[in-house]
Amino acid sequence: NELRIDQAGTDNDEYVELIGEPGTVLDGYSYIVIGDGTGGLGVLETVIDLTGLVIADDGLLSLGKVEMTVGTPDVIIAGLYFENSNTVTHLLVEGLTAILGDDLDIEDDGILDGSFWVSEADSVGLQDADPDGTPNGLLYTDTVVGPNGFYPPAHIFRCPDGGDWMMGSFDSLAMDTPGEPNNCDGTDLDGDGVFDLVDNCYLYNPDQMDCNDNGIGDVCDLDEGVSQDCNENGVPDECEADCDGNGIPDECDIANGAEDCDGNGILDICEPDCNENGV
Repeated sequence: NELRIDQAGTDNDEYVELIGEPGTVLDGYSYIVIGDGTGGLGVLETVIDLTGLVIADDGLLSLGKVEMTVGTPDVIIAGLYFENSNTVTHLLVEGLTAILGDDLDIEDDGILDGSFWVSEADSVGLQDADPDGTPNGLLYTDTVVGPNGFYPPAHIFRCPDGGDWMMGSFDSLAMDTPGEPNNCDGTDLDGDGVFDLVDNCYLYNPDQMDCNDNGIGDVCDLDEGVSQDCNENGVPDECEADCDGNGIPDECDIANGAEDCDGNGILDICEPDCNENGV
């Protein structure tokens, strides 16, 4: 129902919140994460055995670190660590037969190599992206949230509780409510699926791209003139390749007459020139 895998500074507030019928006994269930590892992609990198736990009277159960400051988890998980730098799939499964570290997709084709649990109760994927915004990595679910700029979302939560997934913020814990009903009363005036309280731009930008890491979405930086976009590709100039460091993207330098004798998009002055004749 809610999940945080990353935050600014030390990741003390990693947690997951489950939702279900009050009194549901979780014997035989496991909370798992599939990501990357020494075997490649599709590696089982987190296993939390839920045997002995019960969904509380309010229909929620939070699992988190002892160091948590944003709330007190119902259950403390010693050594809890959620990967936050790559695409990952979080699942709630029954009858897990695989063990921690197993490669469940040896071919790295996005298809699990067999049946590693009896049933799947729920799942959600957190999508990572390349610097150009292209999604990367493999997911093992049809329910996907992110990316948030170049990264998998740090915080996701359902609105209403048990409903559609929403994307929270990396920098702010203002929307986090582990162990309590999710904060779903906020506004989303630009309709991009990110609540205004944690949205980095007042204009539509569901990917929350912020390539210069100034805390303001690229869309707003460009709209307000904080950043320029000489080639009108939607990427602030300061985030484009600029091999000569003149503050102008190489693509625009070439369009404005800078030499590129081999047409490879790299300025001649930045290419190897062993005889130093300028060519």
